[in-house]
Amino acid sequence: MHLYLDTSHFLSVGLLDDNFKWLHFEHHEKLQHSADIHAQIFEILKKFNVEALDLKSVFLCNGPGSYTGIRLGEGIAQLFELSQIPVYSFHQYEIAKILGVNEGQWVCHAFKKEVFNYFWNDEKVSSELIAADEWVKVTRALYTHQPSGPWESFKPILTTELLRDNPAPIFGHLKNNKIRRESYYFRPLDKEFKRSVV
Repeated sequence: MHLYLDTSHFLSVGLLDDNFKWLHFEHHEKLQHSADIHAQIFEILKKFNVEALDLKSVFLCNGPGSYTGIRLGEGIAQLFELSQIPVYSFHQYEIAKILGVNEGQWVCHAFKKEVFNYFWNDEKVSSELIAADEWVKVTRALYTHQPSGPWESFKPILTTELLRDNPAPIFGHLKNNKIRRESYYFRPLDKEFKRSVV
């Protein structure tokens, strides 16, 4: 069995069988990551009578997201790696591309009154941080993992739902290609900890 974690913004946790089909999947937009993640993992493993050390791998959504949330998920993933359990990780904006979408735009809140935009097509990828009150740019199919925001009138496709509904091709791709993405914060640490000008 395989564990899935995403603490990058909200809290998602799940358990997959050997064919990458969900045995259990939870997505919480209200829970505090640090208070609940260990209990969530424990309860899921207990429910399916699985010992943590018997997991075949861990899949981690490693951003983009909050510094604290990503650090928490990455820290848990590293504990599994120390126990010789493989960890595969990806970025939320890669989900649609893994599923074969050749062109799109992924957007989310980036804190500090900014919005993160990620664009991709067959030829290139690019990303930018822009002021939230200036966000109006939709140039292609729109994806996000945050249903509310200045983009909600564009009816974006939720990548959390894509992941929930298509686990086998996503996790199969990550495992077969041994993908282990580094943590992705919205901005470098020197800017992350700089005070916002009000």
